[in-house]
Amino acid sequence: MATRLLPLLLLPLAAGFGQNPVPVQLTPSSISLTASANGDPAPAQLLNVVAVDGSLVDFAVILDSGTGGTPPPPGITVKPLRGRTPAEIRVSADPTGIAPGTYLGRITLTDPQGRSLVPGVPLTFTVTAAADQLTAAPDVVRVYASTAGPSSVDRFVVLHNTGSSSLGTPTVSTSGTQAPWLRATIDSCPKDCLVRISTAISGVLSAGSYQGTVHVTTAIGTKDIPVSLFLTSGGPFLSLFPSSVEFEARLGNGSGDVRTVSIYNVGEAPGFWFAEVVNGKSWLNISPANGAAAPNAPGTLLLTVNPGSMAPGIYNGLVRVSQLDNTTLNTPLLLPVILRVDPASAPVMPDLSVGGVFLTAKTGATAAPQQQVTLNVSSTNPVNYQVSTAINEATAGWLLVSPGQGTVSSALPTPINVSAAVTNLLPGVYTARANFALTAGVVRSLNATLVVTSSDRCTATRLVATETSVPDNFSVTAGAGVPFSVIVADDCGNTIANGAVSATFSSGDPGIAFLNVGGGVYVQTWSPRGASTSLPGGTVSATFRASAPGFSATSIDLVGTVLPGTGPVLANAGTLNNFGPAIVGGAVAPGTIVEIFGTNLAAVTPTTATLTNGHLPTTLAGVTVNIGGIDAPLFYTSGGQLNAQVPQELAPNKQYQVLITANGVTGIPDTINVVPVQPAIAAYPDGRAIAQDIFFNLIDATHPAHPGDYVIIYLTGLGATNPPLPSGVIAPSLPLATVSAPTVVTIDGKPAPTVFIGLTPGFVGLYQIDVQIPATQTPGNLNVVVAENGVSSNVTTLPVK
Repeated sequence: MATRLLPLLLLPLAAGFGQNPVPVQLTPSSISLTASANGDPAPAQLLNVVAVDGSLVDFAVILDSGTGGTPPPPGITVKPLRGRTPAEIRVSADPTGIAPGTYLGRITLTDPQGRSLVPGVPLTFTVTAAADQLTAAPDVVRVYASTAGPSSVDRFVVLHNTGSSSLGTPTVSTSGTQAPWLRATIDSCPKDCLVRISTAISGVLSAGSYQGTVHVTTAIGTKDIPVSLFLTSGGPFLSLFPSSVEFEARLGNGSGDVRTVSIYNVGEAPGFWFAEVVNGKSWLNISPANGAAAPNAPGTLLLTVNPGSMAPGIYNGLVRVSQLDNTTLNTPLLLPVILRVDPASAPVMPDLSVGGVFLTAKTGATAAPQQQVTLNVSSTNPVNYQVSTAINEATAGWLLVSPGQGTVSSALPTPINVSAAVTNLLPGVYTARANFALTAGVVRSLNATLVVTSSDRCTATRLVATETSVPDNFSVTAGAGVPFSVIVADDCGNTIANGAVSATFSSGDPGIAFLNVGGGVYVQTWSPRGASTSLPGGTVSATFRASAPGFSATSIDLVGTVLPGTGPVLANAGTLNNFGPAIVGGAVAPGTIVEIFGTNLAAVTPTTATLTNGHLPTTLAGVTVNIGGIDAPLFYTSGGQLNAQVPQELAPNKQYQVLITANGVTGIPDTINVVPVQPAIAAYPDGRAIAQDIFFNLIDATHPAHPGDYVIIYLTGLGATNPPLPSGVIAPSLPLATVSAPTVVTIDGKPAPTVFIGLTPGFVGLYQIDVQIPATQTPGNLNVVVAENGVSSNVTTLPVK
């Protein structure tokens, strides 16, 4: 008799045996999923499950078509099928083999006695006609390399078809300036292809900036991938991760949050840095003030905030990281810091120091692999928290969290140990979640991956990816920085050093590529363009694809909420020369007029600058553009485009940040390569040069130039002048500002005589060349090219009769 009673005695008292069920709150109240037939799975959605009184309640999940006992709709997966509050139920849908149409279902929860805990949540799965779409992540490749480093540097692009068709046997080719430095290869693949882009450096190139394009042809279409190479002669080269930091606090409740910023050095020599708070000194603290970053040993900067009694709102901070000896070629680096202060009445949210853990162990190990996680809140009063682990029926109980419940406050963040019980586990890859919640609050889920191997030799067969920075069911602000970090390993527990990671978003935001920082860790900061309120379920799904030579690609995803925000978001490599063709990722010279593209860059109403005492403003309609630590003169602002002048004062042959402050918020910086000269001739979209005769009449097919005529062509990017001219100042007519570097104009492939090369009087940043068409010139639509110090402009045409 005792043996038969044992299972009943082991039931948790929280299950409510013999009592009425504890009320459970399930949000959201409905689920809607959409996917293309035989295409990518629908972006997953989450159901948060918490007990109204904060207790621990066991539950089972039932999926049907809307009536008890009916089969569930096709393609729908719900995990876990049983669990304990607080919990996160992930609902996903695979459209493979499912005809277009709408399929209805229902999700219900019951207690261990089969009694209903909540009303059923209706589910709709819409399958649309298949639509092939070729994507590349990243869509622009930017490479740093050194002549003192490896002879070749590789980058990877993940090519993916969101529809159902195979990509067939893709082919690649390359083109660009001194294109032999650029090579690319690709393997046959069904839907996910890994494009390896190699930059051959040793004995091929000298220090400078180079531009090329990788052309990919597949069975469903083509894709051009711009490639930008910034090549130095050696030294340190620093980067920050994350490239922006967001804190959140409730009015008067403080913050115990500590954010870590890694200072990576991808150069060839150690770098010694110092950091200082530029904006936000009254509430933002950093430590240490200085340190070192070696190529394989990043520096660490810790950030904390003290919001005190600051009123609800968005506050901007800025940290500057500089090189002590000024030898690095890309500092100073600016780190935007956003502090979001919510009303005191706002709900208290759990804040985890990490978003996931990756653990490895040998079969039969007695010592449990473990990692410590810190739980933070913005509350001066202690609040209760609970942690539950999602149950996988085949491997229940391996994930351990301790302590599983307790109290936490701003003054006393709680350390929690996450470990794995591996004694009885067979070799394999195990995944689970630890669900964190405050009393009757929002659930945040920590993803856990465990790789168990035998003591014998292990043969790797597949990739394993774990996102470790951001928890599932995250909440961020549009325009702020989201720091993703992915560990890529194989199923033997070995980290992957030569892989590639990209992320795509259900919101339609451009995909991003991750930086390989060593040890199988790949990092990148995402800046959401807009709120997720209009998306299904009000959430956005981030899908991470990891690839490596010799393995099939693998993918994981996170789901979260993007809150409304007004922060500016720069397009990747979106700072382009204003003249000539748009060379994505192309280098620019000091003084160049540039177009800067993005989202929320300014007020919606366009604003054009006016000169004041012969100067352009550096603030226009509340917008500033900081390039390399200098506020740039502004010509024009709008929500999607800014026109500015790259400061003349910047030293060339360096890489600089472009930092936009608009709508009261500072966005994540982008980078540009600055070189001494990069001429670009003003041209129409069809390539015709914008030129005038000596009477300032436009030259076109009906008013052509003639042999022997003098014509005026306009340019940007001719660099330094004599006398030098500060940024934003109109060019003088006396004395004329002439260019310093040797410049040659060729018409129809032959040098043409010039009478003036310099800044156009009365304009800012505009150059002109007064050139004579040779009297013996054969008429036609002639190619016009400008070469300065050996650097050629775009090719334009000029009608001559």
